[in-house]
Order: sequence, then structure tokens, then C-alpha cells
Amino acid sequence: MIKNFFSFSKLSVLIILIGWFYHMNNIKPWNGNGTIVSDVISYYSYLPATFIYDDPHFNFIDTVSDEYVKSKIWVLTSPEGFRHPKMSLGLSLMYSPFFGIAHFIAKNSSYPANGYSLPYEILICLSAFFYAFLGILLLRKILLNYFSEKITALSLLVLAFGTNLFFYVTVWGPMSHAYNFFILILLLYATIKWHEKPRFIYSIIIGVCIGLATVVRPTNLLFALIPILYNVYNYKTLLIKLRIVRRNIVHVLVIALVFIIPLIPQLVYWKVVTGSFIYWSYTDEGFHFLNPKLLPGFFGFRKGWLIYTPIMIFSLIGLYWLRRVREYAFLIPAYLSISIYVILSWWCWWYGGSFGMRTFVDFYGLLAIPLCLCFEKIFEIKRQYIVKFISAISILFFISLNIFQTWQYRITLIHWDSMNYELYKAVFLKKHFPENYDELKTPPDYEKAMIDEEEDYR
Repeated sequence: MIKNFFSFSKLSVLIILIGWFYHMNNIKPWNGNGTIVSDVISYYSYLPATFIYDDPHFNFIDTVSDEYVKSKIWVLTSPEGFRHPKMSLGLSLMYSPFFGIAHFIAKNSSYPANGYSLPYEILICLSAFFYAFLGILLLRKILLNYFSEKITALSLLVLAFGTNLFFYVTVWGPMSHAYNFFILILLLYATIKWHEKPRFIYSIIIGVCIGLATVVRPTNLLFALIPILYNVYNYKTLLIKLRIVRRNIVHVLVIALVFIIPLIPQLVYWKVVTGSFIYWSYTDEGFHFLNPKLLPGFFGFRKGWLIYTPIMIFSLIGLYWLRRVREYAFLIPAYLSISIYVILSWWCWWYGGSFGMRTFVDFYGLLAIPLCLCFEKIFEIKRQYIVKFISAISILFFISLNIFQTWQYRITLIHWDSMNYELYKAVFLKKHFPENYDELKTPPDYEKAMIDEEEDYR
């Protein structure tokens, strides 16, 4: 019993809990700049507009006297003249329990119950921590189905501290990525359980996850590939999957029905505000599907994934051994290929101000499987101590680098959107700004990027 209680994977989860919380407490993200900033302003705005100002049309902006509140509201105005947030309301659904607690605290304290005072900042920040940590707990359960305690523990620690998931939990938590990380892992967990024994509770979870992910970010409809492609890796398993679907058609209908439920608030909101159930809230923004920025997305110094999150090289190497867990042999490559293609086809492929390729954080739950496979192979190597030594040193260096560069980004040594090779070289492992910092920056041309003519991808 003692052995079961003190396991490597449980210890890793405890380290993650303490490490994440310490870093949040250390930087005090709600002290000064706040957490309701950048895109979070748009994601969050549905809640105060609806439940505090009783005005989903956002006309209260013209009359609100609190300048701080006014500065925290960011809406677009359509050609027809109606105001609306740019982002969909999925994150508001996930924020809502924490918003409710914050509103109760504000109404029963000296803090303004305006949706943007300190209780709201703190609770919205903690919501990201809550969901991401739930994702870690579920991911541990998934990985232990296939891998040892040591491999699982190492992989969880690498994801938690060696990737930009660390940044998007402890610094910019209320952005969408910690939430998508959790939703995908919950979806994968329910998918595995459903295939072991179809039950309506798992069907409901699958439907809710896909619907909620879609209303967080429309391209997350791709999450549906996970239950569709799970355990399909050749023609025979495809036929088996089709027979399972036919035999459990009621479950499939439940998934489809429940999928719609998280979409209803968004559809109703659009109908009330715009007069149409379907509305493209990103206005003139879109995709350049004929010119996805794959090379700069992976290796460019502006935001390149493997430049700013190099430890995920181990995960990419692990794809080679996916046949060891056949359930994912086709699912993971197919999902990654399609998702990355869509992500890097977006006009602003670097996704504005961000630490590394922030959109890739969403599918780290899937990448944990090839990451484990790679570490498993390293552990299995006999007598090749040099390989193990180099791997261990690399892992420690990449984790240290990630934590250090997170700090660099916070103080803008790593610039939010204007990095290039020369600037990266000038600030690499540095604590102070170079004298020619501003001259080294290469700001992106957003107008040219909109029409796919922005060429500086360094």
C-alpha cells in the first residue's frame, strides 16, 4: 500500500503542483498588469457584459464612468453597426464558475463588483491553473496505461516545465491554451474509456468536449478526429471501427446531440446581437491555405516552435515508435498534420504576442505519448551511457532554458512579436538588454500578412 502511495508519477504531479503554484505566487500575475489583458479581454467580456452590465450589445461602453473598466473592454464594430467581441464565448463558459465566486466576493467586500477588480483577476487566473492541473492528473492516468511510472513521471515533468505550457499556466494562464490542453486530454480519456466499454457518460463527455472546444476556438472542431481515428491504423481496424459505430449508433447520436449544447449560447448570442445564428466574428481575418508557414512556424526565430520549445524534439523523435501503441499509430500523425497545417495557414501565423508557438500547446496531451516512447527507448539502451548522459543533460538544459526564457519574455528581452536571429543571439542567456535592442527588432508587417505578402519570417 505504501508503495502504491509513493510512486514516481504521483511525486511528479506533486512537484508540478508546487512548482506551478510557486511560480504564479512568485510573479504575482494579478499584481500590477493584471490577468485580463490581450485576447483575454475579448474571451472574458461576455461575462461582465451579460451578468453585471446586462448589455450584450456593449452599449454600456458609452456610459460607464469607470475609466479602468472602459480600458478593459475590447469589441469590434461590424459594417452593420453592432458591437461584438472578436473571440467566441467558450472560455467565458469555462471562466464562469470562477467569475461567479469572484462576483460573490466582490459584492461582499470593499472591492468594486465591476467584473475587473482584484477578485476577478485572481479567480480568472486560478481557473487556468485549475484546468491545466486537472489535465495533468488525467494525462497521468492515460500514460500509465502504456508506460512505466518512471517514464510517465519524466514526461509529465518535461511537459510541465520544459515547454511553453509552463508559460501559459503561470504567466498568461487565462489565454485559451491551458483550457484546450485540458479539454483535449479529457476527450482522449473519455474516448479510451468508451472504446473499452461504451457507456453514455463517456458519450456525453465526448460530445461536450468537442462542442466546448469548438466554441473556445472554431478550428478546434478538429478535436473530433480523436474519437474518430482512435484505434484505427489499417483497413481491418477501420472496418472494426465502422462495426462498433453501427452497433452503438445511439451513443453516436448522443455525442452529436450533446456536441450542440455548448454551441447554443454562442448561436443565441450571435442571433441576439447580429440577427443571424452564424457570424464570422473575426471580420476580415482568415486563412492562407495555399501558403502555410511551416518552415518559420517550426524553425523561425520570431516564434519557431523548436526554437522556443526545443525539448519537443524528443516527442517528434518518438513518433518513429508509434507502432508500439497502435491505437495512436495513425491518429497522432493525422491529427498533427491537419492541425498544424490549419494553425500555420492563419494569416497571423505567429499569433500576435506570444511565447513560442502558443497554439501548439493545445495538443501537448497527444504529444506526451511519443514523448514517452522516446524516453522509453533511451531508458532501454544498454551500455550506451553516452546517449543516456547526453539525453539527460539535454533535458535538464532545455527545462532550465524554458524557465529562463519565460522570465526573459516577461521582461521583454524576448520580444512578443519582433524577434529574429540577430536579436535572439544578442539576448540568448542574457539578463540585460543590449544597447542596440530596438535597432535589432524586426516588427512584423500585419497589413502585408493579411494579404499574404509579409516576407520577413526570420
